[in-house]
Amino acid sequence: MALTQTTLAKRWRCTQQAISKLVAKGMPLTSEAAARAWKEAQQQRRSRTEITDEERAIRFAILQLDLDRRRYEFERERERMLSAAEFEAALFLTNSAILAAINAFGARLNEKLEGLGFDDRALVLEQESELLRKTIASCDYLHPDAE
Repeated sequence: MALTQTTLAKRWRCTQQAISKLVAKGMPLTSEAAARAWKEAQQQRRSRTEITDEERAIRFAILQLDLDRRRYEFERERERMLSAAEFEAALFLTNSAILAAINAFGARLNEKLEGLGFDDRALVLEQESELLRKTIASCDYLHPDAE
């Protein structure tokens, strides 16, 4: 006579739902001995897949190496960054160059526009504007060799 889930649950002192899950995974109900043998075989299979201390140590070492590599790369990148003082100096020099170019723009433009017709004025304005844009774009004081 086949074993019922309820009877096995009472004998093993567990819930009928727990037995039902084991049956769904393939546990036989032909006899209690067969059910116990199946359960023990499943536990042995599970223990073979568990991580050993050596594997855990290897995984930890790999993670530690990755962390050390990332710290090294971070420090290298941080060394390449400008300090706040260097940035402020570069910003000041760039701003000064831009202001000088803008301040010279009006006077230089007035001299060139005197006596010109509308179309010629538009051409001179475009040329001077392009020169101003190039001057501003060339201000690069963030590199040490620009001094």
